[in-house]
Amino acid sequence: MSNANAEFVTCAACGQSCEGKPHAKDTKGRIICRPCIDKRKAQRAATDTGGAAVMADLLAKSKMANATPCPGCQSYMPEGATLCTHCGYNTETGKAMTTRVVKAPKQKKASDGGGMSFDPMMGVWIMAALYTGLAIGSFAVPGLAFALIGVLLLHGGITGIWLWVVMILDGDIVWFFLSLIPLLGFFLLLYYIVAKLERPALRAHYVLSLIFAIVTGALAGAILPEDTFAVAPTHTDTLIRHVA
Repeated sequence: MSNANAEFVTCAACGQSCEGKPHAKDTKGRIICRPCIDKRKAQRAATDTGGAAVMADLLAKSKMANATPCPGCQSYMPEGATLCTHCGYNTETGKAMTTRVVKAPKQKKASDGGGMSFDPMMGVWIMAALYTGLAIGSFAVPGLAFALIGVLLLHGGITGIWLWVVMILDGDIVWFFLSLIPLLGFFLLLYYIVAKLERPALRAHYVLSLIFAIVTGALAGAILPEDTFAVAPTHTDTLIRHVA
């Protein structure tokens, strides 16, 4: 009977009898003596200590081991970092950087035919050549002076409307209304074109029309007869003269 009891309380780990000795059962119901239990605990402790040592070594090598909180947002910054990647705070300048999203300009699709792209300044050179040709031709054919005047009125009108539209689109509403002031508006508009306008082609068109307005006026006075722009007398004028 004692042999059966001794076999019944035998340690499943070491095979020694546990009769009269401290023992316990594992999760599978097997009997384990106290020495074997202590031995397993010691083994687990050794294993856990090794894992903790590895973790400690990793932490020591990590830049976040000595991380400091950001003065701006309190997010942790790696050791030696001067710029917070969360809020943009710079520890050297004591200021936070700001960002602005700028849309990239749309790229024009290249034509299949391989044609060259149009340069906005090309229109200025074309108008300059047209003005020059008509001005020189007016000396040989005085009638071309009328064509020069017509081109000048058309070009100047389109340039003026174009300039007003640009003012409105660019948000320069104040300058738009200032340009409408009689006499003074001309000089204010001239200042806006020279100092404020950021469209070189439009500026060149305006200056070109202004220069050839002066040239055309001089040519008209030198080439055309004095009575070219005289107004024909009306019937009322004739009657007044007759009475007088």
